[in-house]
Amino acid sequence: MTIKVIALKQHLSQTKVYYLNLAEPKNQQLYMMIFEKGELLTLTSYNTRKDQYEEVTSLFPKSFLQNLSEHIYFQINSKSYSDEADPHKKSIL
Repeated sequence: MTIKVIALKQHLSQTKVYYLNLAEPKNQQLYMMIFEKGELLTLTSYNTRKDQYEEVTSLFPKSFLQNLSEHIYFQINSKSYSDEADPHKKSIL
């Protein structure tokens, strides 16, 4: 899996994780995962033609989504993702 976390946004108990899937064509790389209390709620893909995110969770088996969530979680909590606004961040997932 070739993904790169690019941003996090937390609001109350929800966390949005924005990442690029580098294996996809350039115009299809941007994804957003929405977690609530550490559990994946929604996986979305950005549609450049419609200029909006579209829900794609149901297109993938649960095992893939679990693997993806673990990969995202690991990347956020490792040195491979650095939040320049807060270099001393704590895990939010």
